[in-house]
Amino acid sequence: MKWPLSRCQPLPRPFPIWTAPKTSDRPTNLSRVEIPEIGVAELATLLSDDIALIDVREPDEYVEARVPGAVLIPLATIPERARELPDQHLYMICAVGGRSLKAAEYLTAHGWACTNVAGGTNEWVEAGYPYDSGPAGSGPADTGPAGD
Repeated sequence: MKWPLSRCQPLPRPFPIWTAPKTSDRPTNLSRVEIPEIGVAELATLLSDDIALIDVREPDEYVEARVPGAVLIPLATIPERARELPDQHLYMICAVGGRSLKAAEYLTAHGWACTNVAGGTNEWVEAGYPYDSGPAGSGPADTGPAGD
């Protein structure tokens, strides 16, 4: 069956889907967020200050080796655990810098000030800086090499 052209109606302008209100609080411009980065040498100088260092790796990685003072909040849990974060500048770290950059982009888009640690925990350990291992809170007895 063919419809006569006279029965066709033009689409409303502007098309409703183009003007629909935003229904999500999820930011759409994550790729445009610029995140400052520091290396592990600069992180080492900052650790004497009371900084908020967030480790976004998985628990098994965190137990193996971590920068002293780093708090574990795995990347996948950042959205639901964001309210636990302190109200101060955050330094984000992972194994090499990729996951922490994603976490920093997400948190920056949601109002936090973040810096990514390029090179991450792997570079920290390779550079010979002291590191903790074992379950969190196990104390300095489980500290890795400190320039033996």
